[in-house]
Amino acid sequence: MSYKSKFYIHNTCGLAARFFQARCKALTGTLIQETAMMDNNSKQTPQDFAMPAINFSTFILSLNSAALVHLGAATDPINGSRSVNLPLAKQTIDILAMMEEKTKGNLTDDEKRLVTHLMYELRLLYVKEAKGK
Repeated sequence: MSYKSKFYIHNTCGLAARFFQARCKALTGTLIQETAMMDNNSKQTPQDFAMPAINFSTFILSLNSAALVHLGAATDPINGSRSVNLPLAKQTIDILAMMEEKTKGNLTDDEKRLVTHLMYELRLLYVKEAKGK
């Protein structure tokens, strides 16, 4: 694997992992806040938490994050460990492939490039991990 590929995978994993962690933390914070409010029976309203805008790119990045966690390339934001689960990784990659196929001709250039690059990198990681077993 070339230096450029390693650099791209590292950056993709890092971006996706940070997005996934921020999303989990925001959701956890919301649940904690709502639970505390129900426990206190107060008339406070939940604070608005800054969640990323949901669009095609963030959806694809969240699926990418899940695949990276299942491939052991990123730590699980819930328990902080790395483990490999190839059947789940394959299923997530297949979902991304289905999305790629179903959205052909309907994506912007940036969205198409994102899906193409993520699919390429995830497939390489999957094959590498599958051959290692």
